Amino acid sequence: QHTARISLPVKISKRGLSRFKIKYWSSQLNGENYQSGYKIEERLSFLKKRSNKTEILLAFANRDYLKDEYSYLDGTSYELSLLRVLSAGKWKMSINCGYKKQDAKDNSGMEDSYTLYTSSTSSTVKKTAFFRCYSFDEYEFGIKGKRKIFNNVSFEAAVNYSMSMYKDEDSWFEEKVYYKDVNNNWYEIITTTYTYLEPTGEPTAKTKLRKDRRFSAKVSLTKPISKNFNISLEYSYTDTKSTIGKEDYRDRNYRRSVISASLNLFF
Repeated sequence: QHTARISLPVKISKRGLSRFKIKYWSSQLNGENYQSGYKIEERLSFLKKRSNKTEILLAFANRDYLKDEYSYLDGTSYELSLLRVLSAGKWKMSINCGYKKQDAKDNSGMEDSYTLYTSSTSSTVKKTAFFRCYSFDEYEFGIKGKRKIFNNVSFEAAVNYSMSMYKDEDSWFEEKVYYKDVNNNWYEIITTTYTYLEPTGEPTAKTKLRKDRRFSAKVSLTKPISKNFNISLEYSYTDTKSTIGKEDYRDRNYRRSVISASLNLFF
């Protein structure tokens, strides 16, 4: 997977900050197919210092996820975190506890549908979901340390643990198979509904409850090369375990290791 990010911070007050982020990603699937998309985030945060070593952060963020040239997920989150700064020799240490609530919904609707003609006498019609919406509450705990090691190079290490409680509501898609007789009349012969929609009336969804536990660790080296630029080398590891199993169409259990290098610009 290849990723590019742009972040524009704007100071709105002594304790307030607005930030606009764009993330582009592209992944190769099975060595042949590609997927790509964008994540756009507008974030507004306010910081309250109770002392020189304690900070309380309140943030509001709106996130849009766009994939294959259409917007498919719109999310809103509220975050509250408490940061405590500690001293340990040459290390600058901090402990962070946080809570985040996010609500999101799929706005792609029923627009995408296609017909597959398997032969001259039969066809299959498929339609995408009416909607997908989910909400979650996340609790987070993290420890981070930073120190200078040599030639103005900073070494940073961090570990983080979070637990998310999800409530998913989904409608999936339906599949209908039609047969054409000798008089060119089409007849529906099979209907397979991969969905939680009711047969009649307004669409409803089945609610799924899910719990994710995520452990992550990161180490990085950062060296300033001028007043406005620095270069970073980073390794991160993530281990996610979910109560949703492999029989579900979304498998949330995975491990991931990433090595990245970046050139950072500061205004």
